[in-house]
Amino acid sequence: MDSPVIDCTDIEIATPGLMSQQNATYSNYRGMHSFKVIVGVAPNGVITYVSKLYPGEARATKVIAKCRIHVERANARLKDFKILSFIPSYLRCHADIIFQLCASLVNLQFPLIKEGCEGYEFD
Repeated sequence: MDSPVIDCTDIEIATPGLMSQQNATYSNYRGMHSFKVIVGVAPNGVITYVSKLYPGEARATKVIAKCRIHVERANARLKDFKILSFIPSYLRCHADIIFQLCASLVNLQFPLIKEGCEGYEFD
C-alpha cells in the first residue's frame, strides 16, 4: 500500500423504535439497520481519519451513486490519454507528473456535469 486508502464500512445497529429512524438506517443492500463510517488508513496501517457515523439512508446512497458516475467519467477522460495506457520504463520516474498533467488537461476540458454551466453547448 503506497498511498492512503479511504473506504466506507457499515456498523450494524439495533432496529430503531421510530419508523422515521428505521427508514433512515435500513440498508436494502446489507439487509440490516446500520450506520456508515468513512475510515482513512495510512500506508503504514495507521488509521488516520474516522468520520462521524451516518445513518445508512437510501437517499444518501442514491446521491452517492449519482456522484460516482462523475468519477467514472473523469477516469474515462484520463484513459483517453494514450500515455496513460502504458508508461514505458524510461518515463516511470516521471509517472506522477505525467498523471497530474493529464488530470490538469482533463480539468481544462468541458465540465463533466452540466449544472452551473449555462451558455455552454453539450453533446
